[in-house]
Amino acid sequence: MRYQPSGTALLFDDNNAKEQDELTVIIESRKGLRLTWEMDGNPHNVERFVYPVIIGRDVSCPVVINSPSVSRWHAHLAYEDNEFLISDMGSSNGTFLNGKRVEGATRIAHGDEITLGRVNIRVSYILQ
Repeated sequence: MRYQPSGTALLFDDNNAKEQDELTVIIESRKGLRLTWEMDGNPHNVERFVYPVIIGRDVSCPVVINSPSVSRWHAHLAYEDNEFLISDMGSSNGTFLNGKRVEGATRIAHGDEITLGRVNIRVSYILQ
């Protein structure tokens, strides 16, 4: 089974926005999230993406975390009704928000910590 992206509209970079699908999503007050984590002593971060987004180990995911403790399609990020939401996708090791297991779509905010397997991810807003 391979994850097929649907609904993801724009990937932002420093110079422009690139269309990925036909759907255009514009977030009014918050342009996105910055996710920061460390693996094997190396810092990683992903920023300025639009939703929905899948986080996982599989290379087809918009956010790839190459750790054996992260499932191929681990968590789903969405932006709905002016809120960022995270939900688990039936992962082996679960998705946790600030130490509490995520059950259903759960609101995430600036400063939160998401844990996927053994990987801790710090969340911050990107405001523009």
